Amino acid sequence: MTVDQTARPLRIPPHYGTYAEEKGVFELLKGMLQSVIINRPSDPIQHMLDWIEQDTQDIPAIIVQGRFGSGRHSIGKELSQKLRCALVLPENLPEEDSTEDGEKARGILSQGKAVPDDLMIKLVKNRVNSPDAVRRGWILVGFPETGVQAHMLQQAAVLAKHYINLQIPDEVVMERAKGKRVDPETGNIYHITFDYPSDADIEKRLIAPPNCEKEDYLVDQLIKHHRNSVTLESAYENFFSQVNADQPKADVLMQVFNIISKKQRSAAPHTPRIILLGPRGAGKSVQSALIAKKYRIVNVKVDDLVKTHVAGETNIGLTLKPYYENNKEIPDNLVFKLLDERLGQLDCVANGWVLNGFPKNASQVERMERIGFKANRVLMMDIPTDSIIERVCQRSIDPLTGETYHTLYKPAPTVEIKQRLKVHPRDEESVVQMELNEFHANKEDLIDYFQTNDNRLQIVNADQDTHSVFETIESMICNPIPAKI
Repeated sequence: MTVDQTARPLRIPPHYGTYAEEKGVFELLKGMLQSVIINRPSDPIQHMLDWIEQDTQDIPAIIVQGRFGSGRHSIGKELSQKLRCALVLPENLPEEDSTEDGEKARGILSQGKAVPDDLMIKLVKNRVNSPDAVRRGWILVGFPETGVQAHMLQQAAVLAKHYINLQIPDEVVMERAKGKRVDPETGNIYHITFDYPSDADIEKRLIAPPNCEKEDYLVDQLIKHHRNSVTLESAYENFFSQVNADQPKADVLMQVFNIISKKQRSAAPHTPRIILLGPRGAGKSVQSALIAKKYRIVNVKVDDLVKTHVAGETNIGLTLKPYYENNKEIPDNLVFKLLDERLGQLDCVANGWVLNGFPKNASQVERMERIGFKANRVLMMDIPTDSIIERVCQRSIDPLTGETYHTLYKPAPTVEIKQRLKVHPRDEESVVQMELNEFHANKEDLIDYFQTNDNRLQIVNADQDTHSVFETIESMICNPIPAKI
């Protein structure tokens, strides 16, 4: 005998999973255990407590790399200013480090030798573990340069969340390098062709970096980069992103910001809880059905719940019947009784749900979340009013077969069918316009509520074919919600 999934008893309260997902319990435990395994502290319990107190889950940890002349220093500096985090430049670390490691590095440099990899790793680790970098995050520019350095950095527990590789053609490298100029007082980088300073005093101070006009040196740098690029990409493959740097700096920065705003995909168990918002005629019913079928979740529509209870003459159905038969708006307290019962059933809790066309205003959202049903994806289907009028007001129904036709997209096949078509009273333009006015009156409050709280709401262009809309929705469901920067 098959057990009805909606009637089986719940052994775990339905809100436990919502709480764990909302508070990031899985990521918290994963990060804490990862830190213990990597650092191997003598007192693991105290280490975990210290890790929790640091609250380092959302701070930046970014490596910006690219071949000589890619603009990595300029982009790194802009990022650090925008994100207000520590800028880590390997060439400055020996002078900045006040520990024995820094003193040792300065001694090696004074002899005209390069700092060994193991010592440079220590300098980088000292910097990223300094109080300001731990508190606000860090951006490491131009390092590591080899796969060996990358693995040594990872073994030292200097773990990046994003590796940004700035890619430009070799010929552009040569052109940029020969025109590169540096302000020795501020360290700002300029170019005699693309980014010349407007201040005459700065112009007088500019100097050409050592070797940047020597073709042999530039060729050696390019060979070195090509030799190590594959191993670097392999070392950071899980969070490696490549950006075309052969374009204006503002465009490069915009692409980098888009990358770092994307949260990493979580390995935590995920139960979809989706709200589809939008005006009538935006295609919510079609998309919710497609979502439910693709992800095997429950398609919940308030109108269908009302019809089911009224037809079944349940206790709440008898209360709803006068409102339903007289086409009156159902009070919120009755709607929430329906939702509380349906969304709390086992199939919704275990598999997830997509809620179509509800809530309609911010107060309903607040109440819904207060009783424990919080969506993890909120999709607003955006479509112009003209398109809605065209979709809705030109459709009609065959009273004999119940088939729906549309003047433009699905005309009646025969004259006989066309003559008996009827327009549903709700599809009259005046009624549709009234419903649109009601939606737009609450639209901004809904957007403000979701975006102010946790950035859950995402806008979907619904003025396109059904499959294109569904592909957009799929990407929004599968990918993590973009983080606020």
